[in-house]
Amino acid sequence: MPSHAEPWIDGGDEDDEDVWRFADGTLMTFKSWHRSSYGRSQPDHDGNCVRLNGINSDWSNTTSKVCTPTRSNTTSKVRTPTRSNTTPKVRTPTRSNTTPKVRTPTRNPCPTEKGYKFSSDPRLCYRLGLDRKNHDDAMAACQNDGGFLIRIDSQKKNDYVAQLYQENVMSTSSQPWIDGDDSDRENEWRFTDGTLMTYTQWKSGQPNHDGNCLRIRLNNQKVEWWDGNCDQRLEYICEIPTA
Repeated sequence: MPSHAEPWIDGGDEDDEDVWRFADGTLMTFKSWHRSSYGRSQPDHDGNCVRLNGINSDWSNTTSKVCTPTRSNTTSKVRTPTRSNTTPKVRTPTRSNTTPKVRTPTRNPCPTEKGYKFSSDPRLCYRLGLDRKNHDDAMAACQNDGGFLIRIDSQKKNDYVAQLYQENVMSTSSQPWIDGDDSDRENEWRFTDGTLMTYTQWKSGQPNHDGNCLRIRLNNQKVEWWDGNCDQRLEYICEIPTA
């Protein structure tokens, strides 16, 4: 190609000034415009088409009136901006078709009018009897409420009773009655309904045969079990089971 040749190359900014694109609409990321230290640098907004300078092989823009080459006998294709014939889709925010669940507050199943409070874990209703009674009378008071002396049959339940001490629900000096005795056979401890007790938390040295009824004490933040004389008048803990 002669050094004086200035051929057209693909590129134009007819759609948006200084936004140069190829004929298929692709944005031009590489450019090699002519830069002059004494004259006008390119592009100088004199035109919307790109031609190659034969001497320096850099680029110039040319007025749209002469975008059709005068040195070539071939007809130049007119660059038509690429436009989509499809209607752009409107983005619809995603919505859930499910109705959000309404959180239902936990219903208190306990007879609060009798002073009972609800525990969800372990699940039970309980009250502390501060009117000191012997073991039989304490059990009768609980049964009158529809329950019984609390049955500590697991570590979780034993820890929960310890928490009642720690939260000052009970005095740390309190030694309340709980369900359990060995009245029928020495050292065979059963609940009032006759069920054999398989979980125990005796203090070291207990039971020591001082009595046939079961009471508890707090020691070093832990609940320990003691046997006691059933005629002692002590506080007590009632339990009403929940479904």
